[in-house]
Amino acid sequence: MNTILYRIPDQYFPSVRVTKPFYAKVNYNVIDGKVEISDAAFSANCLRHITDTGKLVEKMQDDIEAAEIKKSESNIHPIMEQALFPAIMHLQY
Repeated sequence: MNTILYRIPDQYFPSVRVTKPFYAKVNYNVIDGKVEISDAAFSANCLRHITDTGKLVEKMQDDIEAAEIKKSESNIHPIMEQALFPAIMHLQY
């Protein structure tokens, strides 16, 4: 099982001006190149304002699958890669 902090895009908070980004802690498994999200944790403040969680989960799966593909193509040592992965995901937004 893998765990990442996934930055939730601002489009899922239409009624709020986001000044500090929201993150979800996501536990997932990769099986045959497909990501299966087993658990996602959100803060209470995030849950007050978030909309359309169904599409958010689909977007999470797509983004994590894309990141896993990039991850498998890299030449970085696995320990360094695991340490840098959250920062790389953060830079994509």
